[in-house]
Amino acid sequence: MKAQVVGMEKVDYTSKKTNKDVKGVKLHCLIEGNTNTDGAAVETFFISLNEKNVDVSQALKKINLNNYINVSYNRFGFVDDIILLES
Repeated sequence: MKAQVVGMEKVDYTSKKTNKDVKGVKLHCLIEGNTNTDGAAVETFFISLNEKNVDVSQALKKINLNNYINVSYNRFGFVDDIILLES
């Protein structure tokens, strides 16, 4: 899914449900190519910064506002990969 990053929000809290630390980043994006929407479609992607997401964490360091990215999900519905696209 191609998206333009228009906002980045740091996430850092302790879950009341599991009592575990939750660290990550929310990417607020405009989605391109959504034919069912009049105007702009938006979506927020949560990217966990845990030890399992090393590749995604490295990709986040290169992403800035207004960059275009391609986001793919794993079979569990979590962000699996982020690729920085040429503008």
